[in-house]
Amino acid sequence: MSEGKPDASSLINAAQQEASETCCPNCESPAHGIYCASCGQRLSSLHIPVRVFVADALRRMFGLDSRTLQTLYLLVCRPGLLTQHYLEGKRARYIAPLRLYLFISFVTFLLLAVTPDPERTTLQIGGADSTFTEADVPEEGQDSVVSREGSKSEGVPEFIRPAVEDPDRMMEIFRRRLPWVYFIVMPTFAGVLQLLYRRREAFYVPHLIFTLHAYTAAFLMYAFGRGLDALLGLDWLARIAIVGMICHLFWSLRRVYREGRLRTVLKQCCLLVVHGLFALIGVIIVLLYAVMTM
Repeated sequence: MSEGKPDASSLINAAQQEASETCCPNCESPAHGIYCASCGQRLSSLHIPVRVFVADALRRMFGLDSRTLQTLYLLVCRPGLLTQHYLEGKRARYIAPLRLYLFISFVTFLLLAVTPDPERTTLQIGGADSTFTEADVPEEGQDSVVSREGSKSEGVPEFIRPAVEDPDRMMEIFRRRLPWVYFIVMPTFAGVLQLLYRRREAFYVPHLIFTLHAYTAAFLMYAFGRGLDALLGLDWLARIAIVGMICHLFWSLRRVYREGRLRTVLKQCCLLVVHGLFALIGVIIVLLYAVMTM
């Protein structure tokens, strides 16, 4: 066996073994294993290198261990099976739904922020370099009605002027606030699921678990398509990913709720329509917020 520096896992295990052979520093109960049986505190020594401390923190924060690949594989390649296992109580082998959603959504929106959108168009009024002209402001001596109408029309251009003059900044503010839309729409999606499948599952939480997994899978597939588009200089893989998201949702609904194809299609259409309406309202609110805060 060759000599060398021990890896992070060996050092973490050694520190945990050292801590488990003592009493719990929090409640002073006899320690048996990695966690205290009395208060639940994790028994781990801090007499370790910085690299080990950081590696352990990242592993616990994002679940970056053997569970990651298994969770992601079931999430994407076996639609609905991860949710089914989780609802059946088989949870220890997978990453928790909320943690998984937060991590994947963070990566997705970060990717959207750093990759160009091939379909993006710049808002322009009157020409490439023009913003507003004197014609937008009523001249003196005009009729009072025309003046009032002119003053209203002037108020609108003044309101949107910053967004037109600096669309890049507006889009930056919009992208930073876009995750709020999905985080707010998700509970609505789960609520519609509860209404559609109330005979299958009366409680709200199982539908919320399904929603978290469905959103995570959608974000992951779209991020993969968008990333390949940016890498290969294409503009159609993200669209294919959207079709894949719709098909994935259908098979997830079929596996988890166990209804026929026609009923599943009808309920999926209802889900998508309601989701689209609430998402549109959320996007409009975020756009208004972006314009008002410029």
